[in-house]
Formats: sequence, structure tokens, C-alpha cells
Amino acid sequence: PFSLYAGELFQTAASLAEQVTRTRESWKTEFNITHVIGVHVSSAFYTAGTSDGHLIPQDGMFKNYFWPFLQSITLDLECERVGIFVAADTAKVRNEATELIRSSNDVVMLPSPISNIPNDTGIGPMRNKQEVLDAATELFLLQTSDTIVVKRVGRFDSTFSAVAVALSLCESR
Repeated sequence: PFSLYAGELFQTAASLAEQVTRTRESWKTEFNITHVIGVHVSSAFYTAGTSDGHLIPQDGMFKNYFWPFLQSITLDLECERVGIFVAADTAKVRNEATELIRSSNDVVMLPSPISNIPNDTGIGPMRNKQEVLDAATELFLLQTSDTIVVKRVGRFDSTFSAVAVALSLCESR
């Protein structure tokens, strides 16, 4: 039922909508993209431990859990120029995704427009205004994706993922 009302509950501010539109247009012109796959990775659910109050993501998390699904999806999109946008809560996961995607000849890594890559694995994280705006920007970029990929086994592990899917305008999610 949440997805029925999500569009009314979460409305993009004009400045964020402009940034999302500019980003989507730059992806199209710079990379000649015809299909965007948006991926949200919450590394808090793939931890190898904790250090200084932060969760430590597992090595190979993106490669082991997300990359096989992305490769499968792209097989169905042979006639498309596919770009993959990754919203993740740590630079480690984003770097791993970037290496894998850039090593593939089938897809293009789409850069995030946010300036500071989050490290949102702290227990009880405190966020400043810019971090909240950055998260909202990526949420609305996920919303506008043609396909969205998140981890869900029976239930969503992440509320961010759940909201992204609820807001999603795509048929493939």
C-alpha cells in the first residue's frame, strides 16, 4: 500500500528535480545511454565487523551479490546502451562497483552527481544538511531509473531501498 501513496508523500523540491534532470541529460549525452539501471546497496547488511563505531563492509560484496544480477539483466537489454548508477552507503562499495562495471564492455558506469561519497555505516549516524540533500538526490535518481535493483529477501533490508522501489516509475524492479 505504501507504493500507492509514495508519490504524494515524497515530492522532489524544484532544485533537486533540476539536478536530477541535469544528471540524466548529461548521462544521455556524455555516454549515449538508452537504459539506466539504478542499484542501491546498503552495506550495513553485509558486514565483516565493526571498527570505531562503524560497520565494516565485506570484501567482494558488490561482486558476489549484485554483479551476477546486473549481468543477467543486461543480457535482456542487448539492443540498449546500458548505464549503471550505484547509490551505496560507503566509498568501498562504490569503488568495487566502479571497478567491475568499468571492466565490462557491456555497460557504462554512470557517475553520481553528489560531491561527498557517504560513509553512512556509523551506529546512529548524524547527518548534516548537505548529506541529506545528497541522499535525496540519489533517491530521486533511483526513482527515475528504467530498472532498479535492491536487496530484498522476504523484506527490504533498507528503508532507503524500500522507498526507492515505492517511488520507482519503472516496470522492472
